[in-house]
Amino acid sequence: MPKIMLKKKIKIILLEDIKDRGQAGDIVTVSDGYARNFLFPQGKAALATPDSEDRALRSQQASAQTAEQDLTKLQTQAKKLDGTELTLTAKVKEGSEIYGSITPLVIAKELNKQAGTSLKAKDIALDQPITTLGSTDIVAHLSPEVQINLRLTIEPDTEAQEKTDDSE
Repeated sequence: MPKIMLKKKIKIILLEDIKDRGQAGDIVTVSDGYARNFLFPQGKAALATPDSEDRALRSQQASAQTAEQDLTKLQTQAKKLDGTELTLTAKVKEGSEIYGSITPLVIAKELNKQAGTSLKAKDIALDQPITTLGSTDIVAHLSPEVQINLRLTIEPDTEAQEKTDDSE
């Protein structure tokens, strides 16, 4: 007669975010084998004891309070920046086509310089790089919960245009 093995479940505290399981500090129940063979050796989780559960709960409350304060600051900053018009200049080829393209990295750097933010390229939602003159509405994410709408205008670089006209 074959042996029937029951999967034993144990409570653990996640030490880092794990997809489909939870975020760092969460107390979750997982199979014994998953915890012993994967999570514990890689330092991604610790066994949940009554003492460690209390510590994790206090830590979660403190981080929730800090996150709430950060969210309030970001919402205030978003109110100031929402609807901002950002103007960039670019060298022009023919008509309204520009040399190269305006990427999220360029937009983030310029916005950081002009508005004093600390955005990264991944925070700028842009389907594809901008390659023509004109205005475009873009969205910047200050955090997953806070976003701002910006108006980006690409104008011809008149200094570069004058230099090419003089050399001819």
